Amino acid sequence: MNGRVVAGLILVLVLAGLGHGCVTGSRPAGTAPDAPAPTRRSVDLSGAEPADAAEEALVQAQAHFSMGMLHELDQDFEAALEEYCLSAEADPANESLVVEVAQRLIQKKQAAKALRLLSKAANVPTATGFVNAWQGSALALVGETNQAVRANRLALKKNPQLLLAYQNLAQLYVAAGQEREVVKLLDRAGRQSEAGALFFVELAEILYQNSAPLEKAGIPTKPRRVELLNRAAAFKPEEPWLRQKLADGYKLAGELAKATDLYLALVRDYPQLLGNREKLTDTLLRSGDKKRALEQFEAIVRENPTRPQGYYLLGSLAIETKEYARAVEYLEKAMLLDPGFQPAYYELAGVLINLNKPQEALAILEKARARFPQNFVLEMYSAMACNRMKKYDQALSHFTAAEVIAAATDPQRLNAFFHFQVGSTYERKGDFALAEKSFRRCLELEPDHGEAMNYLGYMWADRGERLEEAKALIEQAVKLEPDNAAYLDSLGWVWFKLGVPGKALDFVKKSVALSTEPDATLLAHLGDIYAALTQWEQAREAWNQSLAIEASDVVRKKLEALPVK
Repeated sequence: MNGRVVAGLILVLVLAGLGHGCVTGSRPAGTAPDAPAPTRRSVDLSGAEPADAAEEALVQAQAHFSMGMLHELDQDFEAALEEYCLSAEADPANESLVVEVAQRLIQKKQAAKALRLLSKAANVPTATGFVNAWQGSALALVGETNQAVRANRLALKKNPQLLLAYQNLAQLYVAAGQEREVVKLLDRAGRQSEAGALFFVELAEILYQNSAPLEKAGIPTKPRRVELLNRAAAFKPEEPWLRQKLADGYKLAGELAKATDLYLALVRDYPQLLGNREKLTDTLLRSGDKKRALEQFEAIVRENPTRPQGYYLLGSLAIETKEYARAVEYLEKAMLLDPGFQPAYYELAGVLINLNKPQEALAILEKARARFPQNFVLEMYSAMACNRMKKYDQALSHFTAAEVIAAATDPQRLNAFFHFQVGSTYERKGDFALAEKSFRRCLELEPDHGEAMNYLGYMWADRGERLEEAKALIEQAVKLEPDNAAYLDSLGWVWFKLGVPGKALDFVKKSVALSTEPDATLLAHLGDIYAALTQWEQAREAWNQSLAIEASDVVRKKLEALPVK
C-alpha cells in the first residue's frame, strides 16, 4: 500500500470515528425537514476486542464506510457503493447513510436491493417515519403498491408533517385512479396546526404536480392551492428562498398580482439573488402589464450590458407594446454586440416593414443573406418588403423560395398567414385567379380568417363579380369583427355594387367614423354613394376630403363632373 493510501486510510478512520452521517456530505433534495441528524458514534482504536456483537457490527460498518471513501477518492464508484451498502447493512440505524445509499441504488435501477436495505432499517425499533417513507418509495418501484401505501401511512403516523410520504401517497392514489383520495389526504395534511410556511407551500406544490389527473377527474385544484399558499403567506416568512417558493406557487396558481408583489419585494430586498427579476418580468407579461415588464427587461440589460440576448428580448417586448422606435434601437444594439446573432436581423426587418420602411428592411435582410444560409424567414420577410415597395414580381419570387424551403423542412410554416400574404400580392399584381386560389387555401386552413373573407369578397365586389357570394363572405367577416372599419366599408361597397346605395350608406358612414385615421378610399366610396343618391354637396365634401389625403385622377374627374352649385 503506497503512502498516499495509508495516510488517506488513517485520516478516513479518524473521521469515521468522529461520525459518518452521510456518504457525500450532501442532503437529498426535498428532504430537509424530514431527514434525521447524522448518528455520531465513537470507536475504540486501541486494538481491544469489541464488548459485544453490536459494537463489532459498528466497527465493521465504519471499516466498510472508510473503504468506500477510499474507493471514491480513486473514482472507483462501483466498489465504493458496494462498501457503503455493506456499511449500511451492518449499521441499519444510521438512517442518513441508509437513505443515501438507497437513493444511489435506485438511481442505478437497483430498486430491489435498495428495498432490502430500507426494510432492514425500518425494522430497527428506533426507525423514524423518514425511513418508512423511503421504504414506501422503493416498494412502489418494485410494484408492491399495497405495501407501499402501508409504509407511507406508517411514516405519516410517526411524523404527520413528512412531505415525502404525502408526495408518495398522492402518486400512488393517482396511479390507482383514486384521485379523490389525493384530495382527502392533502385536506387532512392542510389541517396540521403545528406546521409552518414551508409545509403549506410544499403541499400546494404536490397538488400542482398532480393537478392534470385531478382536473381531468373533475376536481379543481386551484382553490385548494391558493388556500394553502395563503396559509403559508400568513406566517410572513423572512427567508428569501421560501418567499421565492411562495411567489412561484402563486404564479403557477394564476394569482399573478400576489406573485408580482412578492417578486417585487425580493428584487428590492435581495437584488443580488439571481432569477427573481426574470420571474417578475415573466409574471408582468402574463398579467398584461407590458410597460412594467419592459422596465424590468431594461434593468436586466443594465445588469448584463454585453449580452445581445437581453437587447433582443427588449426589442421583442417593445414591438409588443408598439414602441417601434425603441425596438429598432434595441435590435440594432443586439446586432452590434453580436453580428452573428441571427434572430435580431429578422426581427429588425419585421419592425422596419411595419414602419413602412421596406427599403431599410431589405438592406438588413441582404446583410443576413450574405452572412447566414438561406431560410424561410429570410425569404418571407424579403417578399413582404418587396410587396410594400410594389415590386410584386420580386415579392412572388421570394414567396416561392419560402414555400420551397418550408415544404422541405417545416410544412407547418405554410399556414393561413402565408397564403393570405401570397393572395394579397397576386391581387395587387392583377392576377385575380391566383389571388382567389391563395385566399381559398387560406380559408381552408383557417375558416374564420376574417381578413381573407374580406379581401376576397372586396376583390369580387370592386370588379362587380359574384356579388352575392362576395356579400356572404364579407358579412361573415363583419360578424367576426362588427366594428372593423375595413370590413364595414367592404360590406357597404358590395351593397353599392348591387345597386342599393341607401343600404350602403350606413355601413360606409360607420366605417369612416370608426377609422382610426382619415382614409382616402373610404371617403372616395362615401362620395360615390352620396352621388348615387344625388346628394351632390355631401358627395363633393367627401371627395374633397379624399383628395386632401391622397391624389387621385379618378376622384378628381368625378368631382369635376358634379353639377355646378
